[in-house]
Amino acid sequence: MVLNGQRVIDMDLDAWTEPKKNPDGTPNQFFRALKDFGRRGHVGFQDHGLLIGDRNLRIRPLDAADIRR
Repeated sequence: MVLNGQRVIDMDLDAWTEPKKNPDGTPNQFFRALKDFGRRGHVGFQDHGLLIGDRNLRIRPLDAADIRR
């Protein structure tokens, strides 16, 4: 993910192959492997109760070149 021209996260969901376990072996809370979660549908934003404002959000599909960067 790129935010304001800076890469802020780079993650491959296919690396999460086991339920309740991260790729490095540490536990997580998910009862299904993250590779098995749906990858189509609505985009949701997580809220921790703080005031935020968003506008002019743009979501575009990635092509293979974008994914490799």
